[in-house]
Amino acid sequence: MNAATRIFSVYVSDFAIELRDDGNQYSGDGRLVCRQRNYDSLFKFAKSMALNYAIPLRDYTRSEAQYQY
Repeated sequence: MNAATRIFSVYVSDFAIELRDDGNQYSGDGRLVCRQRNYDSLFKFAKSMALNYAIPLRDYTRSEAQYQY
């Protein structure tokens, strides 16, 4: 999947806001909140949600490593 066709998603779980690359299978129990192609806009949206919910933001889009903000 090239960068032009990649879609990213934001999920809300009990413990975090999760930012995911839709190329990977999601196996958690989170609720899908938003999906779009523009990573930067989606990241800002997810970060804002994490602050409003007072829970961590976990970014699983960059590599196999888990990022937490």
